[in-house]
Amino acid sequence: MNSPSANDEVTIAFTVAVSLPILSLSSSTVLKVFVRPRIVRSSRPGQPITLLVNDSAFEASEPGGWQKAVAFGSLGQGLESKNDRNRVISFGILRPHYPEPYYDLTSLHGRGRFLTLPGSGEDVVITHEITMKRLFERSRLRPEDIQPGEEFQIQVSRGGREIGWWCWGDLDGDLKGKNLHPWVQGYEGPNTWYHRPSQEEIERENHVTGGDPENLLVEDHTHWVDIKIVQGDPEKPRVEGETNAVDVKGVGGFQSPALHPR
Repeated sequence: MNSPSANDEVTIAFTVAVSLPILSLSSSTVLKVFVRPRIVRSSRPGQPITLLVNDSAFEASEPGGWQKAVAFGSLGQGLESKNDRNRVISFGILRPHYPEPYYDLTSLHGRGRFLTLPGSGEDVVITHEITMKRLFERSRLRPEDIQPGEEFQIQVSRGGREIGWWCWGDLDGDLKGKNLHPWVQGYEGPNTWYHRPSQEEIERENHVTGGDPENLLVEDHTHWVDIKIVQGDPEKPRVEGETNAVDVKGVGGFQSPALHPR
C-alpha cells in the first residue's frame, strides 16, 4: 500500500557539498551546490519514498535556468562571512504567494516536482547552480567589498528542508498510473482545502494519500559548508558525485507562483 498509515515514520538525512570550495571573483565558473538526501530510518525498511519537493532544497535547479532555490531561500539568506555575520552576500529572498486553491482539490497532478528516494538507503544528488552574476545580483555587499581570501559559508535553511507531502513508492515503479491526492495524515494545515477521500473513492480513483509531515524527519548531516573567495583563478577541485546529479520529476508540469520580495 502506497498511502502511509498514521503511524508510519521515515527519517531522511542529507549532506551538502560545493563544486568550488575556492571561488574566484575573476572567473565566470558557475558555483554548484550538491544536496544529497537518503533514507536512514524507516518503519518500512527497504521501501522507497516519494516526496513533493516544491520550493525546497530537494528541488533541483534547471541547468542554465532560473535559480529557484537561491530565489526562495532554500539555501539560506546568502553566503555569510565566517568572521562577521553582518557581512552577507545576500540572495535577496523572494516569497512565493500561491492562491489557494490554485490546483485540483483531488490531485497533485500539475502542482509541481517530486523526488523518489531509494529504499536501499542510497543517496541521490540534487544540483543547484549559482552564477557569479546571480550571486551579487541582489546583494549590497559587492565584489569590490570582498577581502581577498575571505571565507564565507552556505547552509540549507530550515525552510529549505521542509516537506509537506510524502508517500511510499517509486514514481517510475509502483506509483505509475496512480493519482497522488493532496490530503495528508495528521496535519490539519493542507487539509483545510481537501476532504479525506473515502475508501470507495480511493479504490475507484486509484488515490494515494500523503503521510503525516510530522512523521517525516529531515536531518542535516553537514550544516555549514565553507567557500573561500579569491581574486585569482584557482584550479578546480574534483567533487565526488558531481556527475551523478539527478533532476526531480514533474507531474503535469509546474505552475510558477507570483513572486514578492521579502
